[in-house]
Amino acid sequence: MSSRRIPRVKSFFLIKAEKQYAKFVLIEIFTFLIGFSIFYLLTNNLKINYIISAIMVGIINFQTSYFLNKKITFNKKIKKHFERTYFKFGFIRIFSGGVYLILFFIFVNFVFGSLYLSYFLAIFIGGLTNFVLNKFFNFNKN
Repeated sequence: MSSRRIPRVKSFFLIKAEKQYAKFVLIEIFTFLIGFSIFYLLTNNLKINYIISAIMVGIINFQTSYFLNKKITFNKKIKKHFERTYFKFGFIRIFSGGVYLILFFIFVNFVFGSLYLSYFLAIFIGGLTNFVLNKFFNFNKN
């Protein structure tokens, strides 16, 4: 009997993680669309350097992403430890943003040469890093 429970419990957690990841992806797509629009405006219309533009967009998207993911993806109503989760989210965002910026620079200058293809791929990898770290180190059950 207990051997039957383990696969069910394991599959329950996998399904929950998949649903969370789907919500995370939808929120990140939303913030990405906003961010990419701003990035495009900054780089093409205002002629701001692409790295500075990417940093500015990262700061803007941080706020949106934190509040939407906290509430919708991870279903947390954090009141008691708001500062701690916000700080952790920020640290994880900075780390995954660093991954994104390094990959973005490498992709633009050494791999693809295409600014926009590099942006998409670097955002995807940075976003996946962000989800995994937040899932296990910030919005876990502890």
